[in-house]
Amino acid sequence: SILRTSLTRKPTPYPNWKMGEKLLGSAVYYSLHRDRAYIDQTFPTLRRYVSALGRQIGGSGRRLLRRERYSSDIPDSVHGFHSQAVAWHGLRAIARVWAETGHDSAAAMSRRVASRLEAGLRRAVPASQRRLSDGSLFIPVQLLDGVQPYDALTASRLGSYWNLVMPYALASGFLRPGS
Repeated sequence: SILRTSLTRKPTPYPNWKMGEKLLGSAVYYSLHRDRAYIDQTFPTLRRYVSALGRQIGGSGRRLLRRERYSSDIPDSVHGFHSQAVAWHGLRAIARVWAETGHDSAAAMSRRVASRLEAGLRRAVPASQRRLSDGSLFIPVQLLDGVQPYDALTASRLGSYWNLVMPYALASGFLRPGS
């Protein structure tokens, strides 16, 4: 019921992140409950999300989704690693569900969009990351904006928000363990 209701709400103020979350949430719901009726009922809306994300990536030389608001408390317009990674994860997850439920052409479209977004992220992440003197690696949430590592995460608002939203990117599976 919550997922169905969420699909009736406008995906603002961060549409890419919200569309990705709804794709991912729907795929997880299906994997837990095998509710084919839900997939069939929500298919037109979710397919529109995939198309909208695909149009953005197709219109971007960077193969990234458009900039959007960082968070509810930080209005900066960013290529947020957290939102881009959730969209990528959602695209891949719904493609698997659609392939399993007979929506083959939509599954292929979602895989293509995910692949293009992945290519953009595979370029943007290394271009944005910074190696620290202790050998650790800092990846900013704001990709391609020249963000430098924080002295301490809790010493600044952006550092604290990095700590809040980076788990979305880390949970997506985009960064492989040990990579």
